[in-house]
Amino acid sequence: MFTPMVRHYMNLASYGVLTALQFWTSQYHSSNHFLWNLVFMWSLSNMFQTLASPTTGYFSLASMLDDVILVVSHFIIFYKVLMGGEVPRDLDAVTMILHFGNLTKGLIVHPKMGPLIIMVLTMIGDITQFAVLMAFFVACFYCSLNALFRGVPGVYVGEQWLSPSTLLVNAIWGPQVLWMTAHEDTARTLFMSEVLGMNDSSAIDTMGAIIVALSVLCIPIMLLNLLIAIMASTYAALSLDVDAEYKRSFASCVLVARELPCLPMPLSLPQDIARCASRVYMVLLRSHNAKTEGSGASLDVDAKLKEQLAVGQIVSNWEAQCSIEKFKGMVTIEQVERMRTQSDSLQDRIHVLYSALLNLVERQDKMEVNLAQMISKQPMNATKHN
Repeated sequence: MFTPMVRHYMNLASYGVLTALQFWTSQYHSSNHFLWNLVFMWSLSNMFQTLASPTTGYFSLASMLDDVILVVSHFIIFYKVLMGGEVPRDLDAVTMILHFGNLTKGLIVHPKMGPLIIMVLTMIGDITQFAVLMAFFVACFYCSLNALFRGVPGVYVGEQWLSPSTLLVNAIWGPQVLWMTAHEDTARTLFMSEVLGMNDSSAIDTMGAIIVALSVLCIPIMLLNLLIAIMASTYAALSLDVDAEYKRSFASCVLVARELPCLPMPLSLPQDIARCASRVYMVLLRSHNAKTEGSGASLDVDAKLKEQLAVGQIVSNWEAQCSIEKFKGMVTIEQVERMRTQSDSLQDRIHVLYSALLNLVERQDKMEVNLAQMISKQPMNATKHN
């Protein structure tokens, strides 16, 4: 009845309604258990749709785990409200974040926003790797400052005039890094106190200033610039391959949307449950046949081959439709100017090729003349020799 993309966008719009319904319910009708039950049934239908979808690469393991977390969270909220309790605000906040993440995932097939979303999702992996490195540096300076200020209370002096260095630090970085010991300790238990002849309070303040300066140089300056460089490099690398990745995502989405019900969520819940049960049965049957007959590997190869052929066919049809739409569109001045520039460059190449052919013909004529002269001189030399 509907095309695959119409079904996809219909379910995406239905998911947007779910997001708006949860926000409206949590803000204005948080004690209405009927609305929370509707939200729970809606998310349950979405989870069954995800689990019943074919393995085309569109839904990853993280997407399935995301939907399971949504269903469990909505069930807990519904149970709490039904028992007369308050809505768990933490679960409400987490589910709202997951809702918008799923909406972003659904917009990955949009021709304008899709490539940008693919780049953002890839950069999230870079941010994860960067977060591990940053956590190492934070732990390093946290342990160092804890060891230095062990049993020593500190006081904030960022807004007190101690010396002109206070003004310099405020101008370069800010007053938030200016701290010192609260009480002066005249003992000399630190190594720096014994070497430089100062008391422990001055030694702690000096060493603390050095550690804070190193942390400022390493974390906000060096690591953040490293993150910018990594993301710029990732963007440059993805800009070359994002078109192919977008086509793959589009084809996998079409394969998933072919099996979607004609009704949107949550009206499709009975059909989604039936599709999920059928998929589970087919998986169990395939595993049983693989154990008994040993033909599981060939079945997997055939399934992957059919999937690759289907993806290639979808991409070819989509590229043909895009080309037809471009031909139907109005010709712009930029396109005409580009064609004129390309035709001029083509004429220049043809002229160069024609000149090269003329030179080649002239050289061939000269070689023929020289060869004829050499042949004519050979009989004359033979008669003179006789």
